[in-house]
Amino acid sequence: MKKIIILGVICLFVGVGFQPAFAYIMENQPPYVPSDPIPPDGSTNWTGGGLCWTGGDPDGDTVTYDVYFGNYSPPPLIFEDIPTNYTDIGCIEFNTTYYWKIVATDEHGASTPGPIWTFTTRGNSPPIKPILVDYDNYTIYFYSIDPDGDDIRYTIDWGDGTTDTTIWYPSGQIVEMSHTFLEGEYTIRIKAVDGYGAESDWAVFIIKIGNHPPNPPMIDGPTSPKVGEEYTWTFWTEDPDGDNVSYYVEWGDGNNTGWSYYVESGQEICFAHKWEDKIPKYLRAKAKDTYESESNWTYIILRDKSTNLELNNIEDCDCQELDRINPYLVKHLMTRLEFAVNNLLSKFGHIPEVKKSCYNIFDILNSYNPLSIGQVICAIALGIYLEMSSMFTRMWEFQEYILENYLIFGIIYTGLLYISCLPLWTIHYFIGNFIIIFCT
Repeated sequence: MKKIIILGVICLFVGVGFQPAFAYIMENQPPYVPSDPIPPDGSTNWTGGGLCWTGGDPDGDTVTYDVYFGNYSPPPLIFEDIPTNYTDIGCIEFNTTYYWKIVATDEHGASTPGPIWTFTTRGNSPPIKPILVDYDNYTIYFYSIDPDGDDIRYTIDWGDGTTDTTIWYPSGQIVEMSHTFLEGEYTIRIKAVDGYGAESDWAVFIIKIGNHPPNPPMIDGPTSPKVGEEYTWTFWTEDPDGDNVSYYVEWGDGNNTGWSYYVESGQEICFAHKWEDKIPKYLRAKAKDTYESESNWTYIILRDKSTNLELNNIEDCDCQELDRINPYLVKHLMTRLEFAVNNLLSKFGHIPEVKKSCYNIFDILNSYNPLSIGQVICAIALGIYLEMSSMFTRMWEFQEYILENYLIFGIIYTGLLYISCLPLWTIHYFIGNFIIIFCT
């Protein structure tokens, strides 16, 4: 179409003369060819969104656009006379190739079609089956990972006829969910879904509310091994609920057994090990039941038989002061100390200060070669200190019990405990400082 402007011949009288005006014709130009598509032509793994392009008109005329879009070529018309160079196409399918083109039309009816462009959407994978990280009696910790990095929402079937649905979480984030249970065994199911509706399989976990961990393992084996020789150790424990148990042993040289196969509560299991370079200060073991509830560690003190003295008889010791010391009494004292320290580590080894103090005691015990009167005095002080610590622990445990069950008697007992134990605490304090100053 042509845009015609006629100015005719006009006589303009200006003063005493006239001037003619000339007539001319201006042709209308069509809109520009649509270009610069978004998504780009031939792109793959497109994640969705609207269509965008560059348009316009060389004469500055108003331009509208027709949008052709579909999963085959040539694509069908879906929108007419759009006044902007952007449109939302709504939901599209995953892993699908789409075709589209734009036709631009100006206000005088001149139009320009664009080329047919294509793009392919990304595929969508569902999240992996949720993984249970940990649980206590009323709280579970779990997560899932979405291969495409999509946010995840979870549905939890608590196994008691109730379900919960979470908010959206980033892929891989650990989720904490709490629920009120009665004591018993429950089958919990968890499913993950991404923002596009792709669902994981159900993850199924069995938990036991009111479950108790196994007791710390008992360990039987040589306490004075030699480097380069293989030794066999026997481990066993009992689970208060009668559950099967698995064992984990750390040998003190960077090696461990990993979690063993499950055996019945009370059944013995054996592991063999050989130290290649040196004998460590200790080995330790723990147990877990079928509900992943773990015991405390049990520690066994080790002495290198080739370097440490064993007082099996009086000739074993070349100590110059042994004429005034009974070596069998000293050996008995050492054994009692090791037993006491092992118990202390089993109960309170998770406390860094206790753990460090116990290792210091191990160093003192392993340095008794040769023995001296001063070292024996330190050993006796250690024995008294540990025995008093054990006594105080039992007293406070009884105090907690009586306060929980018999409040009035508990208050009276607590008052008497503070009054009567003040001298003992003072002695305990001074012995502890003596050990720190003179024995470490």
